Amino acid sequence: GIKLGMHKVDYACHVGPSLSINPVDYLFVHTYFHVKPIASGIIENDKFSYGFGVATEAGLSISYKTISVGAEWNWSKLKYKQASFDEDDEDEDGGSIFSTEEFKLKNVCPRVYLAFRF
Repeated sequence: GIKLGMHKVDYACHVGPSLSINPVDYLFVHTYFHVKPIASGIIENDKFSYGFGVATEAGLSISYKTISVGAEWNWSKLKYKQASFDEDDEDEDGGSIFSTEEFKLKNVCPRVYLAFRF
């Protein structure tokens, strides 16, 4: 079979409230909560999985002039369908090289970042 490794691609639209506060001069505090309808694809060697669902995201950042530090958290639980193109996968009729399987993937992803804005 083909050895491509594992790659994941997500496509989402962020919708939700956002709040920015400017307490003094160049200091900004920004927080948000988003709901994200999401389409996701996973390629793992000779298998391709696709899923649809809703993810959530919350974040907080503090910036001063051009420097910003922040943290965000993402949560999702998507149901995927996996298609296999492996020639060894045969169905009961003994000839198909295409089979499907369903699974769920839970994702909790924290992220911390440092940004420079000009």
